[in-house]
Order: sequence, then structure tokens, then C-alpha cells
Amino acid sequence: MGIEKLLPLDRAVEAVAELKLQGKRVVFTNGCFDLLHP
Repeated sequence: MGIEKLLPLDRAVEAVAELKLQGKRVVFTNGCFDLLHP
């Protein structure tokens, strides 16, 4: 799976499922993450 920044919702759901099968975690963050971890 290549890294793309924007995915349609159906493809994003597939990508998350694929990563979870590999034992990986998928998280969401936004700009405030940068304030907490400079």
C-alpha cells in the first residue's frame, strides 16, 4: 500500500482494515498535536 494523503472514504476504510490486520494502529490528530509535542 502506497502512502497517499487523501483517500475516498471507502478506500480509507479498506486501508485501516489492512493496517489493523498487520497489527498496526491508526490514529487521528490535528494541529493541536504540534502544540503538545514541539
